[in-house]
Amino acid sequence: APQIVPKEGEAGGKKSAEAVKYENKVTAATRTFADFVEAHGGTYDPETGQITGNLDQFNKVNIPGSDCPDVVYGSSGDLKERVRGGDAIIVGGANSAGQAAMDTAITSRNVHLMARGGIDNMSKYLVDQISANPHIQVHKAEITQIKQDESGRMTGAVLKDGTVLPAKGVLYAI
Repeated sequence: APQIVPKEGEAGGKKSAEAVKYENKVTAATRTFADFVEAHGGTYDPETGQITGNLDQFNKVNIPGSDCPDVVYGSSGDLKERVRGGDAIIVGGANSAGQAAMDTAITSRNVHLMARGGIDNMSKYLVDQISANPHIQVHKAEITQIKQDESGRMTGAVLKDGTVLPAKGVLYAI
């Protein structure tokens, strides 16, 4: 949390009216954000800025099989735990998806990056890194179904054109 230092020349170390107003504004904003996170099943630590808990309920996609435990939202770390060296799918066309693809490619056999409009809107350094990485394939495609085995674990994804990509997990970075 930011520290408010009294203006020079203030007696007794009292905070200026401006400092108090700013501190109250920061506290209110932090409290509002914490309330939002808590209302969605998580916790927020304003000291570290860390959010914990399952906040997936406001990000879920609505396609057959999307309730699979191998469908994750926002964390390449969670995806890597599920994939464990196998094939992964990441959905998104922004920098967060590109960064997740680069991170996941370190430990995965193949990473399929689904970006309907391509990756041209990402930062140039990411486009260059993704293009040079033999473990990442970019698809201008959309997932219509998550395939699962009898135990409910992900085995692949069906694309809009009917192609089935084998994968052990999918990350929605949208």
